[in-house]
Amino acid sequence: MATKKQAAPEHPIPELDAFIAEHERAAQAIGQVVTAISYPDATPRLHVGVYSGFPIAAGDLQATYSDGSTH
Repeated sequence: MATKKQAAPEHPIPELDAFIAEHERAAQAIGQVVTAISYPDATPRLHVGVYSGFPIAAGDLQATYSDGSTH
């Protein structure tokens, strides 16, 4: 009996470290810093970032910048 192959997600979830690095660079490019990260199944913790420390919490994939915008 063949197993059914699951379809790949339309937008795969990046690795947490890659997601953090991407948003730290993007925030810096517009004169902001990351102030929070929400990531599926993350263990809640405080991350010492490049420009500031910020909390990481379990939740929908999202980065919050110092201007309050979410990405």
